[in-house]
Amino acid sequence: MERVLKSARESGSLNLSNRSLREVPKEVYNNLDTGAQDEKWWEGVDLQKLILAHNNLEVLREDLRNLSSLVVLNISHNNISSLPAAIGELPLLKSLDVSSNQINTLPEEIGFATALVKVDCSNNRLTGLPASLARCLELSELNASNNTISVLPDELAGCSKLFRLNLEGNKLVTLSDKMFMSWTMLTEMNAGMMTTLRKLLLTGNPMRTLRSSLVSGPTTALLKYLRSRLSSDEEASGSGSTPTKDDQIAAARRLSLSSKELDLSGLGVTSVPPAAWETNDVMKLDLSKNSIEDLPNELSLCSSLQSLILSNNKIKRWPGTVISSLASLSLLKLDNNPLTEILATDLEALSKLEVLDLSGNASSLPEPSAVSKLPHLKELYLRRMKLHGFPDSLLGLKLLRILDLSQNYLTTVPEGIKDLTSLIELDLSDNNITTLPPELGLLEPNLQVLKLDGNPLRRIRSAGDQQLDSLQSIQSISARIDRRIRNKSAEQIIEDRISDLPNDVLLNILMLSELASSPRRWPCSHSLYSRLDIFFSAYPGVFAGLTRLQIGNLRFGQSDIPNILLTCKKLEFLRMNNCKLESPTVLLRVEHQHLVELQIAFGNFETVELVNLPKLERMTCELTIHGFQPDENFVGYVRRVMEAAINLNEISLYDRKTPSLIPGKDRLSDLPDDVVLNILERLDMSDAMRTCILSKNMKATLPDMLSRIALDVAAFSPPNHRLTLRDVVRMNGAVADLTTTVLEFRRPEIPIHHFTLRFYLRYYDCISIAGTLARAMATQKLDGAAAVEFSILTEKRCHDCTEDDLVYFASQFHTFFTAYPAVFAGLTRLQLENLWFGESDIPSILLTCKYLQFLRLFNCRSVRRSVLQVEHHHLVELEISYGNFETVELVLVPKLQRMTCQGWISYQEPLFFGYTPLLSSLSLVDTGVSWKNSIRLSHFLANAPSLHQLNLSFQSEMIWVEPEGWKRLSPVLRELRHVALVDLPEGCDIAWTMFIVEAAPRLENLSIRVWDHWCKMERDKAARQENGYCDKSNVDWHPSVANLKHHNLSKLTIVGFQPDENFVRYIRRVIESAVNLEEISLYDRVVRKCCSCLDPKTKSKVVQSRYPRTMKEQMLLKKEMTKGLLSEMDLSHVIHFRS
Repeated sequence: MERVLKSARESGSLNLSNRSLREVPKEVYNNLDTGAQDEKWWEGVDLQKLILAHNNLEVLREDLRNLSSLVVLNISHNNISSLPAAIGELPLLKSLDVSSNQINTLPEEIGFATALVKVDCSNNRLTGLPASLARCLELSELNASNNTISVLPDELAGCSKLFRLNLEGNKLVTLSDKMFMSWTMLTEMNAGMMTTLRKLLLTGNPMRTLRSSLVSGPTTALLKYLRSRLSSDEEASGSGSTPTKDDQIAAARRLSLSSKELDLSGLGVTSVPPAAWETNDVMKLDLSKNSIEDLPNELSLCSSLQSLILSNNKIKRWPGTVISSLASLSLLKLDNNPLTEILATDLEALSKLEVLDLSGNASSLPEPSAVSKLPHLKELYLRRMKLHGFPDSLLGLKLLRILDLSQNYLTTVPEGIKDLTSLIELDLSDNNITTLPPELGLLEPNLQVLKLDGNPLRRIRSAGDQQLDSLQSIQSISARIDRRIRNKSAEQIIEDRISDLPNDVLLNILMLSELASSPRRWPCSHSLYSRLDIFFSAYPGVFAGLTRLQIGNLRFGQSDIPNILLTCKKLEFLRMNNCKLESPTVLLRVEHQHLVELQIAFGNFETVELVNLPKLERMTCELTIHGFQPDENFVGYVRRVMEAAINLNEISLYDRKTPSLIPGKDRLSDLPDDVVLNILERLDMSDAMRTCILSKNMKATLPDMLSRIALDVAAFSPPNHRLTLRDVVRMNGAVADLTTTVLEFRRPEIPIHHFTLRFYLRYYDCISIAGTLARAMATQKLDGAAAVEFSILTEKRCHDCTEDDLVYFASQFHTFFTAYPAVFAGLTRLQLENLWFGESDIPSILLTCKYLQFLRLFNCRSVRRSVLQVEHHHLVELEISYGNFETVELVLVPKLQRMTCQGWISYQEPLFFGYTPLLSSLSLVDTGVSWKNSIRLSHFLANAPSLHQLNLSFQSEMIWVEPEGWKRLSPVLRELRHVALVDLPEGCDIAWTMFIVEAAPRLENLSIRVWDHWCKMERDKAARQENGYCDKSNVDWHPSVANLKHHNLSKLTIVGFQPDENFVRYIRRVIESAVNLEEISLYDRVVRKCCSCLDPKTKSKVVQSRYPRTMKEQMLLKKEMTKGLLSEMDLSHVIHFRS
């Protein structure tokens, strides 16, 4: 205790939480004065912060008045029944936390603590709040939840700076109008003068309505609250009714009163509903995905309309009368309509237009000068317009920022493109462009995105042309040129070692650097063919329009090549390089009505039979052997090929000679620096350094030019060896040494923009790394806006760590953290594991790491049943896995977009959403057990209405989500686009998942994986019973919508499909409901390597898969799934068996 008090005298902060104290030490009341004569009393600091939480205190004495400098007082989670009047004699007190005690009343003297900013008196026995609180004019946060308060004093209206109020779980019956008229700084609810109300928590009170003077206009937040207050009887009475179009229009109109946006998309209406013009202050009107043929004149009354979306309708005549009267219109989308004609005069009236989309209206291409009449145009979309030339009139649009001319027939790009100096995105994909003008490089640095995929480009520069200057443009182009011959995407290449780069990627790089002088054959790839198959199946219309096709390094099934020829019905030229059949004895039959030239090189076909090729003029078959020797082996092989390949045109035989090298020069040095840098920056730094050794030029210059540096301790791991402590010490030391080498001797002229470090939590190595980084920041070797990432590992794995280990690792991290706070202040990404945090540790990390954008906490724990509050202004992504927090409260995270929560211990909802306006993706992973309550999404996601993607993983156990009716759930899931339901238990009905389809009108993609992962499941019966695991059972669900018609669901994916009634019935239900369904992909069960190590007893429980493998089985299943459904539609292209 003496050591703690001595430290507090130096810092002014005293933390005595979790010490089982029954009374406050007398030294505390004496302002840490021990009375010792040998103390350097003049060096002492008055106590400013006092934390006494989680003790057994019953009384707080009046001597508290001696702490006149106290700013923060936390006495939560004790047994205190009353507060002393001396609380009012603390003139500097700003934060007071007395939550989770037994306090009956707050003293009136509390009003004399006029500096109070935050008061938390939740979870007590309060029946009211003192009127004297009105004197605390700086009060901005008040939490009085979970008490027995029945009325609030009117004097609280004097707290005009209040912006956060929590009154949840009380007995309030009414609220005074005077308060809400004065609390003008409350944010998140438009009611009366509260134009910026952020949070108002009133659940748990006997309220049924709010007074009319409080609600001058309905808001989304208020409507959600009122819906959550519906009794079960009221919900049941409405859940069985079918949502009519009038109901949906009325709901959209109510929401538009506050948002000023009216969304009537996907309703299937044939005319514009009157609701579109009855509210004349609407600023955005969305009528897309309907069957509207004309616009009524009444729409001209919408004088405030700024955005009009009419995509995917049946409008044939330009609605000039209506559109010309909308003086404020700045956005107009008329894509995918059968418009017949657009005149120049039709666009002249839209002088303020900034965004125009006419895509898919080829027959209505406007006159060349029409678009030039729009001087303020910033975004123009002309996809699928059958343009054969670049419209010169577009070159006069000086303010144009985004131009989309994809999926046309353009062959050239004019030199005048350089005049579009404001352009930041240019999409020229899927055209016939063969060369790029060098003037395109003059658009640097504004041009950020240049899309050229789907064009017959082969290189960035041609003979005599200037090289495109912008490295960013070169990277963008090189990442997209000729993706048909790439094996991996750019994201996957980042994860590879340079020695593991795919052969075809290396070939593409050689082509870009003009070094591909000799042919070379590469191994065939199953994974590459699977990617081509997915591309081919997804866009058959694109392949149907091809005239030339070149493919290479693929392994085909027996019917794949005939299927390609059947689809590419306009094909005139086909080249297959190193394409092989799975069975080399199969005959390749070629039939095509338009094919003029056919080239087959390095195939394994026994015979190529040209059956019906009336227009074929040129046929080439080649055999090439490198390393030929005149022995019986080679001669016999060539003879057999000549006998079998009746169409063979050429045999090329090469010796075993190796290419001669120019003395003093290597091929790597011939590569352009920008290409080599692009490759090296995708590698770990240790691999990049090893690669540089291969080239003299690279070794001398390139390491200092890298702007992206990644150092991973795993790169120094011994192969095929379980790590020992000695290995960890050696590996971590290597990372520390390499960090010093890279940063200490680097020139500051080329700063580092991205720096990633992954290392073990060992004190001296951490101090060395942090010290080097601190010096690099001070000397500006690291860019001021650089992305810096720490991934800090521990010596023990998660399942090997005891509670003592977590505490030990946490103490090491705390020492590291406090030694170099400036380094942590510059982090943008942080990953931590296996740590035991105190109550204030995580908030302290968030406060210090003020630029943090990504945070991952794995197996990081704290006091059991503690609440983690997260407040951060820059955090974009948060992952919390296997913590022991009761709840994670996202109090104020304005930029949060992605949230992942895995393995929570609370029997209640694991997350609370406060102010998270940009949250778009949520992933929840947990194992359902009997002692946990099911989650009701309508309540859980009430404050997260902007979700676009929802991932729920059930770990092959009980379903922990409760199905609900669409009326309660649709306001929450209104914006949902993608849903993934992972690891549902096998043998259970999956029909319950339809409740999400009912409540999410904009859902586009639904993915389901059914799998009993026996390796991860608890198999011991006694252990299952003890831990609350449940046996398999179907989820009780009944449709809440009769004759459901969903207009946006286009793709359904099921992994773990079996040909039983459960799956077949479910697919039929989806086909009946999703009227615009485009694809159903069915995969077999997941099989992993770990599953092969199961014991014989467990293996006997695994039911063998009955996935249909033969074409006959698949066709019979398709008929069973579609029998009696959509007879007018051919579903053979909708249902796909992918495994």
